[in-house]
Order: sequence, then C-alpha cells, then structure tokens
Amino acid sequence: MIVIFKNNANPEQVKQLCAGFEAQGLKIHNSEGEHTHLIGLIGDTSSVDIDLVRANDFVEDVKRVSEPYKKANRKFHPEDTVIEVGGARIGGGHFSVMAGPCSVESESQIVEVARDVQRSGAGILRGGAFKPRTSPYAFQGMRAEGLELLREARAATGLPIVTEIMNTEHVPLFADVDMIQVGARNMQNFELLKELGKLQTPVLLKRGLANTIEEFLMSAEYIMAGGNENVVLCERGIRTFETSMRNTLDISAVPMLKSKTHLPVVIGPSHAAGIAWMVEPLAMAAIAAGADGLMIEVHNDPENAWCDGAESITPETFDHMMKKLREKHKDDKEALNKEMMQLYKTYKVNPAGGCLPIVVQIPVFIGLYQALLNSIELRHASFIEYLPFTHITWLADLSAADPFYITPLLMGASMFLQQRLTPAAGDPTQQKVMMFMPVIFTVMFINFPAGLVIYWLCNNILSIGQQWWMLRKA
Repeated sequence: MIVIFKNNANPEQVKQLCAGFEAQGLKIHNSEGEHTHLIGLIGDTSSVDIDLVRANDFVEDVKRVSEPYKKANRKFHPEDTVIEVGGARIGGGHFSVMAGPCSVESESQIVEVARDVQRSGAGILRGGAFKPRTSPYAFQGMRAEGLELLREARAATGLPIVTEIMNTEHVPLFADVDMIQVGARNMQNFELLKELGKLQTPVLLKRGLANTIEEFLMSAEYIMAGGNENVVLCERGIRTFETSMRNTLDISAVPMLKSKTHLPVVIGPSHAAGIAWMVEPLAMAAIAAGADGLMIEVHNDPENAWCDGAESITPETFDHMMKKLREKHKDDKEALNKEMMQLYKTYKVNPAGGCLPIVVQIPVFIGLYQALLNSIELRHASFIEYLPFTHITWLADLSAADPFYITPLLMGASMFLQQRLTPAAGDPTQQKVMMFMPVIFTVMFINFPAGLVIYWLCNNILSIGQQWWMLRKA
C-alpha cells in the first residue's frame, strides 16, 4: 500500500500516522522526492482502512500495490535512483560504461586493458576473478589472486572495479570491491542475496537465463529488503529457441523495467549474443531503448583468451565503438538545438512588445525545455562526462541568435545551476564555478549586455576547463 502526502503536509502529522502503521506491525518505506512525498507500507495491509487514512486532510491519495516487490517498485519510489560506484554514477540521467576482460589472466593483461578502456571513456573496470563455468574442466578463474590483480589495476588507473561473487563464503574477500556482481546463474541464490543485503556495497544483479521480469525484480527485492538499496539491474540475454547466437537480448526488458522500477538498468551486449561483431549494434540498441549503462567484454588478445574470447572485442574495436556512440550523441545535440530554436521562435514573446511579461515567459520556456529533454530520452547521453555543459551551449546559441531576449539567458543560468548543484567527485572546475554565480546573476539583472558578455565568457572558460580536466584524468 502507498500513502501519498500533500505538498504542505505537516511533518508531525505524518510522523503520527507512520507510528500508527508501525503499531499495526507494518514496515515503513519513506520516499521523499523534489515534488512528491510518499510512504510504502510493507506487510499485511488487509486490516488498514483506506477510507480512514484518506480522510486525513494532509493525505493526497492511498493506493494498494498488487506487485509482490515493494522497495524495488517505482510506485514506492517515483524518481529514478542514482547509484554511485567509486565516483561513477549510474541511473537518473547518468550513463556509465563498464568494460574489461571476462576473466583476469595476469597483472600485465588486466592493467593494460584497464588503461585502454579508460582511455576510450569507460568509467568502471570489469573483470572476473571467480568464474562459473558449465564444464568442470574449464578455467574457473584466478579467485583471490584475481581479486588482488583487479585491485592493482584500480590503483594503476583509478577506475572502480566490478567483479562476480559466487557464494556467501567469499563475501569477506569482496570487502573493498567497488561493485559486486551477481551472475545470471546466481540470480535466485537467495542466501547469497540476503548476505549482500547486509552490505552497502553496490550490487550488479544479472537477470537469469530463463527468468521473468517479476522474478528478476523479486531477486532485487531480496537484496533491498536486507537494507542494501544500491542495486543495478543487468539484462544480459535470455535463452530462447534461437541457436544462431548464445542468447537473445531482450531489449524490450529495458522500457518494461523502467516502467516498473526506479533502479538503474544496464545491458550486457557481449553475453547477449556471444559474438564479438554483434556487440556494437546491440549496444546502440540498448542506448536507444533508454538503458543506463553498458557492460562490455574487452580483451587485448581475444583469440587466446582463457574465457569467452568469441564474444570479447579488442581495445581498438572498443575505442571505435565509443567514438561512434559520441558521434551519435553529437547528432542528438544538433537535432535538439534545431528543435529548441523552433520551439523558442514559436512560443516566445518579445518583452519590448508588451504582450506578456518576462515572469510569464520564463516558466513557459522552462516547461518547454524540460518537456523536450524528456521526450527525446537524453538520459543515456550523459555517459559523455562533459554533456552538462552542452545544455549551456544550446542556450548560448539561442542568445547569440536573438540577443534582445533575456529569457534564454536566464534559462541558461538556471540550468547551469541545476547541473552544478551536484558536481562530479574530484572535479575542481565544477566546484569553483559556483563561487561566481551570484556575481553573474547580479550583473545579469542590472545590465543585460554585461550579463550576456560575462555569461558567454564563463561558458567558454568552463568548457575549456572541463576538457582540460578530462584530458588530465585520461
């Protein structure tokens, strides 16, 4: 059951209501967003009188939830969850690429691949130390030694690491791993899921080979019910009657999961088909479907790989793919810019004409801008770390095209503040710029031409600073 509160709900009244629910033996899942505050009731709610709860003047609505998963349910948590993995972010508009070999084979191999994928734009290093294999005679991974080599690769590159755990006995070995992966074969290893629920380490949960969406989400619920809500879902292909490829990528799972859960959803195109040349087109399809990330197998010598060489791509192929993805998003930016220009020309009003006051124009333009961003699903594009700066570039283009209107300038400044309120970890350019915003706003309102000049200079200086920072990180 979900209880949705009004925006002006008294915190004390909410607290008293929650205490009443707890007295009935129910657990409370509290969710406070920017515009929504609700609680989810977990337990037997058959005795709860919906009409009585709805009668409270601070309650907006009460709904029963039929799905068995609660904490993973979007109804309980309307806003997208953002998971942080050693500085990298997944979900809620943040896209992250995890790349590396299927299996760790040696120090030189893992460090070399880590540097290659980092140079190409990957934000997280993947690598298997424990390997579940169909055959008992196949390579089973370097185990604890492999974990140590992953740590050395992390020290050499700064990339956070994600690697697979096999059973509960191995949990202590993963104490300093940035993200723990639960493989497809262990998706319903409930004892393991319970143990991971006791941690706060992010968990990458892969969908089983023949599991439904609901079963997938129920496995995530096991982890979250234990107290660990840092879960990322990974669609890696399901088993069908098709024999021309290893698995069939269920691309429809992305929008379906997005509609049912607030958790980030990533795609593993390598395991999906098991064929190296199919990785790129499947990755493109994943992004088009709205995935929050990719998990790609990259090996510096696939032909001699100890594990899954047929589905691994080379660092050169990975670099080409990442460049192609960037070009795709460059096209998205240009298309968006044209649409924004047309929208602005259609709906804006000249303040000098006196048709509408500026205070009316601003919220109208903000609404159009946000609607446009949502309509073309730009969330996936943020894997380019400097993407937030393109918001300002688009609006600067508008200002340059029609400098007599202050609306795009104000809109640009507001979007700039919105993006900078959550600066990326360790990025001094983003942190320092906040000090200059009060000055820019003051000058902007007092003298429009001066504000436009300062805004233009600030935008260009920041873009250069961001590029310098990216090069330094690489």
